Amino acid sequence: MVVEQTEILDAIRVLPPAARLAIAEATLQSLREEFPPARSEPESVPSWEERCRQMAEAAIEALPYYQTDSDLTIFTALDGEDFYEYEAK
Repeated sequence: MVVEQTEILDAIRVLPPAARLAIAEATLQSLREEFPPARSEPESVPSWEERCRQMAEAAIEALPYYQTDSDLTIFTALDGEDFYEYEAK
């Protein structure tokens, strides 16, 4: 006997919420068993330590630009200013 998906969904809709939830959990569990997640991390994802090292290197490489290009630091002129005290002129 083949049961159509719409028939299954119609039958589930009339059940109380707890029963619907139990069916959803059982269905998800059976899918997890049938399709287990991959356990290994892809090699292309760097470790936390490697990512920190890369970011530190990038910051050191960018430092000369921030020291010589005022367009990159223009908003630092506002450092220490309270935004809420701004008055339009």
